[in-house]
Amino acid sequence: MDIVPLLAISRIIEYIRNGKITFEESYYYQDIGERIKLIELNENEGYLTPEILDQFISGTYPINDFQSFNSTTTEIEASDDEIPTTWNDLSDILNEVSIYIRNSNPTWFKEHQRLFKEQTDGLFSIEYTEDEFADRFYNSIGFLGRNFRYRDSEEFFSLKYFIQRYVSDATFRLELKFLHQSIEQITNKKIECVVIDTMGVDARIKSILSTYHGRYHTIGFADLRAVSIDMIPIYSGVCRSTDSEAMNIVEVIDEVKKICGDGVRIYTGNGHTTTKMSAGMAFLGHGVIAGGRLHYEPKRNLEEGSIKRLKQNIELLNKVGKLLKDETVPRCKE
Repeated sequence: MDIVPLLAISRIIEYIRNGKITFEESYYYQDIGERIKLIELNENEGYLTPEILDQFISGTYPINDFQSFNSTTTEIEASDDEIPTTWNDLSDILNEVSIYIRNSNPTWFKEHQRLFKEQTDGLFSIEYTEDEFADRFYNSIGFLGRNFRYRDSEEFFSLKYFIQRYVSDATFRLELKFLHQSIEQITNKKIECVVIDTMGVDARIKSILSTYHGRYHTIGFADLRAVSIDMIPIYSGVCRSTDSEAMNIVEVIDEVKKICGDGVRIYTGNGHTTTKMSAGMAFLGHGVIAGGRLHYEPKRNLEEGSIKRLKQNIELLNKVGKLLKDETVPRCKE
């Protein structure tokens, strides 16, 4: 129990460093105006222009030629006769996926080598061949995905060293990028729209440092997720239970674009995900439109005074967008 206060202090210090704790009246010591003045915009830098603003106001801004249509849903329940009597070994499927991804992306191993050198400041290199690394890496993915412990099976003992040394958030992000590139090659479809939402996850390990989620009534963590419109996973991040989707929207869109590329032009969700503030930050920071907030045509337009102020402050808004994009602190990683 003597170590508990030290862990709590360490966690508080980490929160302060990452800007996750706001001291009362701390805004008196901040001068965001000076920060914005120092931001330099290069030519054609910034997503908002007078022409785009006019399109927003008139409702004519094009978004990847998306067409709206009504679709019907059908619920299908499997009968007892349709339940298979035998099951496929998912390890074999995982191995086939690994082989396909490497064949579809010839630079697969070189990219993992480059990433590991960056993470170790060039002091170390991967000590395995490509086949050895791929075999251990995908076994680690299966192990971590099933929420096992190393002591659950002898076959997991050998993975402990590999996971501690080579597996990280950046490694998974790189592999997700390769996975999505392979999916694009198979389907000939690029991801242009993502769905973002949060769910409460009940943690397997309970400790005094676990948090209670007020909305989901779970002891664990809040998982902020982004998926494509056909439900392909893209991003998953642990957030504080008090965070809303809007508070992390810039970071989430940034991660989505790193994996899926700049073709992502629209995102959707409910509640906090597509508020006016969230929509503004997503567009100014990444040029991504928030959709789905209003299912009806607005009855009130912006007042002339508001439109005038927007047109007068386009450069300022673009500077704010650059500040959001380049200097945001990851909040979804605890």
